[in-house]
This record gives sequence, C-alpha cells and structure tokens, in this order.
Amino acid sequence: MCKQLVVEATIVGLATILIGVCVQELLKKTTLKVHCETPCDWNKNYIKEISLFVTGFMLHVLFEMMGANSWYVKHGSAALSLKGTR
Repeated sequence: MCKQLVVEATIVGLATILIGVCVQELLKKTTLKVHCETPCDWNKNYIKEISLFVTGFMLHVLFEMMGANSWYVKHGSAALSLKGTR
C-alpha cells in the first residue's frame, strides 16, 4: 500500500510539473509583457497565484476527463486502505 501511494504521488507530482510549466510559460508570454516591465514584477500581479490556481484547475479537469479520478476512487491507496479495515 505504501508503494502504491508513492507511485500515485509521483504521477500527480509529474503531472503538476508538466501542466505547471506549460501554464507558467503561457502566462509569462501573455501577462508579463502587458503588465510588467521586469521579471521582478512577476509577483506584483499575482501571477504565481494565478499560475498555481490554473495548474490545479487544469489537472483536476484533465484527471476527470481521463477517468483517473474514478479509477482512484476504486483502486487508489485510500480505497485499498478502507477495504483493509472492513
């Protein structure tokens, strides 16, 4: 069970990096050119917070579309630990 949790966390972590970098680069190319003169202004417009929100939002939607959420409910480490306690 611990091994499965590590695998699941690794998958979510890697997906977060992949989507996060894409979102961050997209926001840098669009928002910073319009609102910021220097990279130091990155946080003045809450770009980091927006990037984190959009990353989480996109990951949730993508996992739902791929069926990963329903798979996790049936086969994830949390479901397996509940089955073991019954």
